[in-house]
Amino acid sequence: MFQNQTEDVALNKLIILYTINVSPDLLTKEKLTEVIMTISDTNYFIIQQYLSELMGSKMLNLINHDGNTCYQLNDNSKQALEHFTSKIPKDIVLNANKYFNINDIENKNTKIDGTYYLKNNGEYNVNLKIVENSDTIFSLYISVPNKSQADSLCQLWEESPDHYYKSILDLFIKS
Repeated sequence: MFQNQTEDVALNKLIILYTINVSPDLLTKEKLTEVIMTISDTNYFIIQQYLSELMGSKMLNLINHDGNTCYQLNDNSKQALEHFTSKIPKDIVLNANKYFNINDIENKNTKIDGTYYLKNNGEYNVNLKIVENSDTIFSLYISVPNKSQADSLCQLWEESPDHYYKSILDLFIKS
């Protein structure tokens, strides 16, 4: 019984972190609450509790932006998202992406592909791609030491390509 409750708490906190991460703009408490209530079945009071807990555990930062207090992810929350985004139900990810008008794979001729092959040295080369209308718009090659890591990378990529694509671009754009 308690494990289910713990998993629900963790999932709802991940949804909050994911929503902040995929939002093209910084979110105030009010706007974030509105988005979460729109994309999931979490109620207002639970959202406020989880936001308070995330702040208390230093998973979120508050910043002043254009006279508003907004939430911002920190390194701990980004790291948690990297490891656990795949735990968020696909319908909630799709709802969040649609809410923010993030490239919706189903609305375009977009193909997400994660493939790998064994190299001569025993390592695996993983290729993560996004192809729109027959044009490759993103391709990343990563060398990993074993097949299970190659499988894991491909699975994570195919489950949340918008998240990883945005995160990779942010590394270069925000630098």
